[in-house]
Amino acid sequence: MTKVAVLFGGESPEYEVSIVSAENILKQLELAGFETAPIGIDPSGKWHFGSDALNQLKRFRGDGSVKMDSNQRLKLAELQFDVLFPIIHGRTGEDGSIQGFCELLGFPYVGGGVLNQAICMDKITTKRLLTQEGFPQPLWRDLLLKDVLESKDREICHIESSFGYPVFVKPSRAGSSIGITKAKNRMELLYGLQKAFDVDSRVIVEQAVPNPVELEVSALGKDEPFLSVFGEVIPQGEYYDFNDKYLDGATRFIVPAHVSASMEIDMKTQARKAWKLLNCHGMARIDFLCSGQTAYLSEINTVPGFTDISMYPNLLEKSGISQVELMRELVKLAFEKHETSQKNYRFNSQSSWYVRNTEGE
Repeated sequence: MTKVAVLFGGESPEYEVSIVSAENILKQLELAGFETAPIGIDPSGKWHFGSDALNQLKRFRGDGSVKMDSNQRLKLAELQFDVLFPIIHGRTGEDGSIQGFCELLGFPYVGGGVLNQAICMDKITTKRLLTQEGFPQPLWRDLLLKDVLESKDREICHIESSFGYPVFVKPSRAGSSIGITKAKNRMELLYGLQKAFDVDSRVIVEQAVPNPVELEVSALGKDEPFLSVFGEVIPQGEYYDFNDKYLDGATRFIVPAHVSASMEIDMKTQARKAWKLLNCHGMARIDFLCSGQTAYLSEINTVPGFTDISMYPNLLEKSGISQVELMRELVKLAFEKHETSQKNYRFNSQSSWYVRNTEGE
């Protein structure tokens, strides 16, 4: 029986979301016929192994200020499993760190590789690539904490003269809408910058799309991904923030969304183009903001949520792929990617030149 280790928790602000996602993934993997091995990382950095890992992280009440011995991470290399399913949202889990660790140790793992995860986690880098490739994008500007500290008034004036209000202020490397605010005036912009810089040292300010309709699509596969039906997100507030996503439960979802044929073709074309551009593999949720007849690709989430309300598995279910089938496909894709990468890494010059060159040294 194939054994799947599920890595969850982490030291990012999305720690709680990861726990809920992991609980559902573990259940679905077992229903799919896999043996599971839960591995949790609490906010202090301590790793928890075994069947009680999920409960240990749920009970964690520390403040995350104590760093644990990094040698504990090496226990992962000693575990016996066939494939790793990383479901850590945010930094270390969604930025290429865990993926690089798996590559180094030779573990097959679910999802995109190091490059894909690192790019898609960083909103600024993603925006630059999308803009350069001609994807429709609202006006935006990236800011470094250093630049704002040195010339705050100049940066604020530049944003106001270039964009006007309202604008969205976002940490470049965070998810679940953590640290995001909508600013309608200078005071709110200053507050938004402070809140975003509390999460990340790199921030993006983006012109608000007028009368936006938020649409999401799930992608599954490798070179040519399967795309699900679209789902519309209708938040209770002005935008889809953390409270709307996980706490209030007031957000409404329309699945499948009511989308014109021309808009659906446009968004699916953009989704497939972005999938290839950003080197995606396995899974991703691709988000759009639509205004009039223009669809703006706003984000590609390479480690999407798997909670009860998460759009990624729900959209695929509405498209005929159950969560059990999804688990089997993701594990299969992980093995295929690993086999391909191992073949690509191997090279032998069939020569002893490097031996000769070191003799006598």
